Amino acid sequence: MGRIQSVETLRGLAIIAVVMLHVIMRYGYKFEDTGIYSSISPWLLFISMPLFAGISGLVLGLSRKDFTSFEFLKQKAKRLLIPFYVVGTFQYAITIIFHKITLTGDDLYQHLVEGRLRFYFLMSIFTIFTFSLVAGRLKLMEKPWQIISLMIGFAALTTLPHIAFMALSHSFFLGIYFLLAYLLGKFPDLIQKKTAYGLISLFAAIGVGLWLGMTKDMAIENRHDIPVIIFGVFITFSILVLFIQHNLNSRILSKIGSYSFGIFILHGFFLPVVDRILFALGFENVHVHILLTTFICTLGSIVAQEILASSTMLRKYFFGAAVPKGYFGK
Repeated sequence: MGRIQSVETLRGLAIIAVVMLHVIMRYGYKFEDTGIYSSISPWLLFISMPLFAGISGLVLGLSRKDFTSFEFLKQKAKRLLIPFYVVGTFQYAITIIFHKITLTGDDLYQHLVEGRLRFYFLMSIFTIFTFSLVAGRLKLMEKPWQIISLMIGFAALTTLPHIAFMALSHSFFLGIYFLLAYLLGKFPDLIQKKTAYGLISLFAAIGVGLWLGMTKDMAIENRHDIPVIIFGVFITFSILVLFIQHNLNSRILSKIGSYSFGIFILHGFFLPVVDRILFALGFENVHVHILLTTFICTLGSIVAQEILASSTMLRKYFFGAAVPKGYFGK
């Protein structure tokens, strides 16, 4: 149970990073100076979606599930693609209405095919699971050296000058973290503590050196460059090793982690509303605004998730599966 709780704690940490990063980005659109948060953003960028991709790989490695069956992929399609299309389209429609955006055929193509406009992570992680199915059937994920080779291949693919499908582009990027965590989960004794801490120290020296000269915009714009990927791998590897080796748990983060999927899906509905209300009430201080907005969006998403989960139909379309009532509160 220790590792399972650690995974939920990791999910809680990752989803808070996602919400806070989006809050900082929105605040930065109004005020260029976000203070210390400009330095925090690159860290949040790699503690959010890359860590979520890593958690997916870690769980797959620990569970020993047969991910080479089409039934497994079918379950992932229901879980990931239904919210991607239903909720993503709904949120996109709200954006068009309130911002009076003229919808074009290219916009629809980018949303429906490329996954460019909303919830790209869901499409990307499904693509990674599809790749894993193919690689698994070809017996390419059975030995550590095979998995490491795939990671190197994904890193090389991220440097391509242009990839038409955004979801595919992000799949290569996020696939590195997925495979890294899968490796740690499938072969938990592969890396001993002394070796792990030595690698963490090495990555720390490289990562901190990169971080000192990296802003949020640089991190986002260049996130597919090899030095930035090294920076991200350092953070993800360090967090995963520390949690796995020490079974780190937090009751609060674990509880938040059990709601992470719904928070990811729903916090975007709360963010613009909370942001405007707080500014209208005079909460312009960068610390107060960002922290309070993050808290309200997270809590609001949890409450909304519980309400939506009471309906079988809404659970299916918002969260991708008609899960039993009370599932999200466990």
